[in-house]
Amino acid sequence: MWKDNAMIDVICRAENTPGIEGYTSRELRRMVREHVGLELPPALPPDAAELATEAPAPDAIVVGTADNNRVLAQLLRDGFLPPPEHPQGYSMRCGPHPGDERRRILAIAGTDAAGALYALRDLEHYHMECLRRDHGDLDMQAFIRRDYPRIEFRGHWTWGCNMPDKKAWIENMSRWKLNELIHWDNYLPERAKEYVDAAHECGVRVVWGFGWGWIPKWNFDLGPQFDHGQGDRVEMCPSSAFNLAFFRREILRKIREDYAPTGCDGIYFQSFTEAPKCQCPRCREKTMGELMLNFVNPIIDDVKAEFPDLWISCGIHHDLGDYAHLKELDPRCNIYWENCVSGTSVRGEGEDFGYIHKGIHYGHGFSKDCPADPPYTEASLAEWMASNERHYAVPGGRDNHYLYMTFLQRWAGRFLAKRSANKHGCLVADHSVFCRRTPFQLVALAEAQWNPDLPTKHTVDRLLTHLGMDAAVDQAPEAEAPLLDGGGAPPWVARAARAAVPREGHDA
Repeated sequence: MWKDNAMIDVICRAENTPGIEGYTSRELRRMVREHVGLELPPALPPDAAELATEAPAPDAIVVGTADNNRVLAQLLRDGFLPPPEHPQGYSMRCGPHPGDERRRILAIAGTDAAGALYALRDLEHYHMECLRRDHGDLDMQAFIRRDYPRIEFRGHWTWGCNMPDKKAWIENMSRWKLNELIHWDNYLPERAKEYVDAAHECGVRVVWGFGWGWIPKWNFDLGPQFDHGQGDRVEMCPSSAFNLAFFRREILRKIREDYAPTGCDGIYFQSFTEAPKCQCPRCREKTMGELMLNFVNPIIDDVKAEFPDLWISCGIHHDLGDYAHLKELDPRCNIYWENCVSGTSVRGEGEDFGYIHKGIHYGHGFSKDCPADPPYTEASLAEWMASNERHYAVPGGRDNHYLYMTFLQRWAGRFLAKRSANKHGCLVADHSVFCRRTPFQLVALAEAQWNPDLPTKHTVDRLLTHLGMDAAVDQAPEAEAPLLDGGGAPPWVARAARAAVPREGHDA
């Protein structure tokens, strides 16, 4: 543990500070404890501490923002490190102490509280070798890094019950700078508010999903007056006056009584997807887009009137047909595209829109009765991971991992090229068992979404080392067929099998 005479000051928020700032302080201590084997001394209060300058000045670790840490504010004014840029961005530098060049300062400045946390994540993944134990003291080597996320919201979209140990899953999302969880199910988890509070503490926002006209019998108690529509496999008539009034009333009630009290950040829905259009005379001559707008816009208006700060997202599938009508979707509602070749950013440069990457394996157990809190044991999780382990291995050696990362960076680059200023990028992740395993594919996509311009080989090398995969990857035989960039479809599919793979249009 830490020597009594260790020469270091830690200037940051106290570990018991509520919210993300206290979590960041705890994560700093965890990292040093786990990777270096030392326990940091108690923190000095950032609003009262001064940076010692008289020789011999102690080493210092300073973490926070210019607004909440006056030592950082002074270091930024003095040019010790460049100012961070953009929301969620950070600047960090380890260098000579201004009072004694033999001593070091590790300064971590976030544009905001999230940025300070993300700096710690990159410190752990890419620069942890700069913090070493030297005869019981902490030796800090010089480095500098500044970055920010190119895609504002990065996360996981989970469908169904395959998300055990939600707190561990969410924390692992945070460790890879993911900040948005869209959890879609028929019912809220019993501990929904607890999960939201835990997610907010580590910088992840939570969006609960439920059907708005998607298999209505799974999400609502339908009375005898409900109009199920006409036609094979049709779920409901979206032109029925009773249905429109029913959903307008019941959806707002569910949000008011069930979802909003959890403290969630948003609501996600899909309407009339993966089901044929009603063939009654009122619906037959209208497009699915026209029917959807008439259905959802009044509901969005009602929800925003009562919950103006609640983010609302509408999931759109390729089978909606003509996207042109989506220009009239309430601008306060996000569009989240799934399986769509085009149509993204249909409402202009200020549009809020997202895209789901579906090129990494997933499986789900969605059904009418799937539990939002699935039972599990450590043994069942171990069996689950072993059963699908092959799906999360990039075939071949290090060169193929470089190539795989290149594909993901291209995908993120194409996504960034869309004209919308506010973007959400996620992947379907409900079978990755992210609460107990961190597959290379998922973290590679997370890093590509954070910054697709990161140097590919350096990033991959660091990721493989952090994940403990160096030996396995370097010993792996070369793949029988070269990896191909499927534009979102699995790029590791062999060339001979490419024709058998259904294309879902994942070209963001």
